Amino acid sequence: MPTNAPVRTVGSLWWLLTGLVAVLCVASPSLAQSDERFDLAGSIELPRLVDLAAAVAGVPIVYDAGELRGAAVVRSSGNLTPDEVWRLAHQILAGRGFALVRKDANDPALSVVRLNDAATATATLRAGIEDFTSIGSPSFARIRIQVRHADATQTAAAISTVVGDRGVSPVEQTNEIMVTGQAGELVDALELVAQIDQPSASAEIRVYRLSTLTPETAATLARQVFDLSDGRPTSTSPARLFPGPDGVSLVGVGPATLLDDVGAFITDLDERSASETRVYQPGAFGAQRVAETIGTLLQDGDASVGQAPRVLVNELTGTLHVTASPQAHAAIVRILEELERIPPEAVRSTRSIIVSNRPVEQVADIIERLLTRGFVDASTQGGADSAVRPGDREEAGTAQPEVEITVDAEANRILAIGEPRQLDRVEALIDEIDQRQPQVMLEVFLVSLNEGESQDLGVELQYLVSDAGTLVGLTSLFGLSPVTPLDGGPALGGGAGGTAVVLDPGDFSAVITAIEQVSRGRSLSRPRVLVNNNEQATLDSVVEEPFLSTNASDTVATTSFGGSSQAGTQVTVTPQIAAGDHIILEYSVSLSSFTGDSADPALPPPRQQTGLSSRATIPDGHCIVVGGIEITSDANAESRVPLLGEIPLIGELFKDRSRSASRSRFFALIRAEVLRDTSFRDLKHLSRDALDAAEVDDGFPKVHPRIIR
Repeated sequence: MPTNAPVRTVGSLWWLLTGLVAVLCVASPSLAQSDERFDLAGSIELPRLVDLAAAVAGVPIVYDAGELRGAAVVRSSGNLTPDEVWRLAHQILAGRGFALVRKDANDPALSVVRLNDAATATATLRAGIEDFTSIGSPSFARIRIQVRHADATQTAAAISTVVGDRGVSPVEQTNEIMVTGQAGELVDALELVAQIDQPSASAEIRVYRLSTLTPETAATLARQVFDLSDGRPTSTSPARLFPGPDGVSLVGVGPATLLDDVGAFITDLDERSASETRVYQPGAFGAQRVAETIGTLLQDGDASVGQAPRVLVNELTGTLHVTASPQAHAAIVRILEELERIPPEAVRSTRSIIVSNRPVEQVADIIERLLTRGFVDASTQGGADSAVRPGDREEAGTAQPEVEITVDAEANRILAIGEPRQLDRVEALIDEIDQRQPQVMLEVFLVSLNEGESQDLGVELQYLVSDAGTLVGLTSLFGLSPVTPLDGGPALGGGAGGTAVVLDPGDFSAVITAIEQVSRGRSLSRPRVLVNNNEQATLDSVVEEPFLSTNASDTVATTSFGGSSQAGTQVTVTPQIAAGDHIILEYSVSLSSFTGDSADPALPPPRQQTGLSSRATIPDGHCIVVGGIEITSDANAESRVPLLGEIPLIGELFKDRSRSASRSRFFALIRAEVLRDTSFRDLKHLSRDALDAAEVDDGFPKVHPRIIR
């Protein structure tokens, strides 16, 4: 019966029938012990669950509808008995942080309260074991237990192993104990008191905590040495020794001297029981995940296992090497048995694996090739024969389920379907493959050097004779100076270079010319590109020269675009980072230029091209010459007057000499610098000069000092 319950409209026939059952159960409490069955599979609201529990138990339950909200999903085969419905309500409420308490010891009504407030909300009851195991009982209470024969203080110390120190305290001036806790803890406490509170002269109570031995093993060994009973009242032994409810302690009741001897024996026996190492085969779930599960369930300080086990994963064999106490090994075997009971079809799962640094298709192709070679099952081959196998999931000769790989290219991820053990190996391999590759800053220097030198030395003579109006001229001309239009003689100082002129107008003239030309040129092309390791970088800087194409027929000729010819700089480099930060370069460098005009519009212009390609290893951060070409030429030329120019000494006056020499050199240099900094500080440093020259902000925040007073 909710307090402040809002008005709700019954939305389905199922709730109407449930309400009818509740009314009938309240009217006739005996229905709680009837053969009535309830199907609660699916989602059920918490208030409706509490109402149904109250109906089947025949006990009023008060709750705040505004606080008790939400729904629970029940997965069952249906046909729950009233007792199962009651226990299900207890479990769901406890999971949501609620408890059922009795606020008045004389009123059977129960109230739903917060578990944190249950200790102050519950009344003090005098109850027995049956009061917490029957339908309609509270899930949390405070009870007074009458101790008739044993000492209340010592009995309270023994009960504290069940409910803790805060939940138990002796009542002053009485031989009673006040115990507060959940229903299961109270049942354990009542059973423990029933075993301790037996008639015995000068009996004391001792609690022996164990770290390696199980309580059953320690009790059996102690009974073989001492006259001890297992706690049954009919025994004639002077003392009783039985396992405590917490699973890691023994409780002894009897004479103090005998209990002291038993305690010394158990302590020595427990210390001598050293931890042992066992090898386990985790089965289909994968060694790493099973190790994490064991570590979570058997944490350090867990009372049931003592010290937390030490679990090592053998990645070569896929097994677990566990060093722990016998209690912990027993718990591990139980965990593995539970995992083995899961149906094979339920074990297979889907896992999404993000690929961050490489093309997802490339990674998937590598994984699929390895799957065809069976690498996911390699860990179970060899070295596992001695491993503990709680159960065999598959019979011998049955093929292991395959791993299915699907590529989600848009999200750059791989979807894998298989057993967790297989998926762990696939994910571990992808993590190893999908590493961020270092980047390489490549700087290519293409240098062209041209040197030329030429010398010219010549003599021109002219003699004019005039006889009876006839002008006769004798000359040796080599084009060193222009001819005077008036008299056909050389002009004064008309030539290039050093010139000496001797003139006797109308009679004789001579010109001596000497010239030397020296030229030096340098051309530098400096492309720069950033590329990932093992990726190809291409840089093209070319000029395209188009040409025409003519198609002629008997009647018409058609001219159209025939294509284009390229000339310029083309660089292709693929770096591979080797050991010691050496870099293996596979490069191709091409430098071309047009050398003149096209002889025909339908033909591309003539082009000169220099190229080189190779594979070499260079050190990180150094500028290295990777190739080059050198062209040299020498030429000597002589122009002379026939016969006269061949006369020794005098013949020099009738000659013109020239000499030329040239040298062209082309070098290709590459500097590669590996950038490994994960925060890209090295790349920021290399970019600083270019950013400053371009007057572009790098976008990074600026840090300025500030004085704080």
